[in-house]
Amino acid sequence: MNNPAPAEIETALLGMCRQALPGSDIAPADDFFAAGGNSVTSMLLIKNIQDAYGVRVPPGRFYAHPTMAALATVVAEQLAAGRERA
Repeated sequence: MNNPAPAEIETALLGMCRQALPGSDIAPADDFFAAGGNSVTSMLLIKNIQDAYGVRVPPGRFYAHPTMAALATVVAEQLAAGRERA
């Protein structure tokens, strides 16, 4: 089974982000926290990523990569490596 491309992951993450931040029109390069995210909504997004892709994104990695574009790359790399599976 092929892993989704980073662009596909990015699109899905943007959808998850918009659900977590109602009224937000966050773009791929926008900082999640500057768009209104906080520690609680970041944990919700981390859980949604785990449910959707079966990979764990530690909070520290999320904070280090707070844009959906960067986070999509992190998820794609984890999928490709087959590590940090939930």
